[in-house]
Amino acid sequence: MSACHQNVGRWVEENTGTTVVRGWVTYADYGLSIGLTAHSVVRDPDGQLIDITPLGNERDRTEMRFVPHIGSEQEFRSMKESNVFIECPIKGKLG
Repeated sequence: MSACHQNVGRWVEENTGTTVVRGWVTYADYGLSIGLTAHSVVRDPDGQLIDITPLGNERDRTEMRFVPHIGSEQEFRSMKESNVFIECPIKGKLG
């Protein structure tokens, strides 16, 4: 994604009541698995998740799915630094 972590960090600094949500967003469908990459979005004061980072083609956003990271900020950073891309099997397609 295009500077999503920095975009979200700045947004949260400038917009009271919002928080950073770290996680993973789909970027590819390999048939039996999907590709995920590290991503950050904003949680607004009402609890809604908002992806503020612009895409080259906004039509792609409808196909993207965001999965919040369950764990600490340190664990997220460690995973992201070790490999920003994750390939994840799709249970329903494994038989």
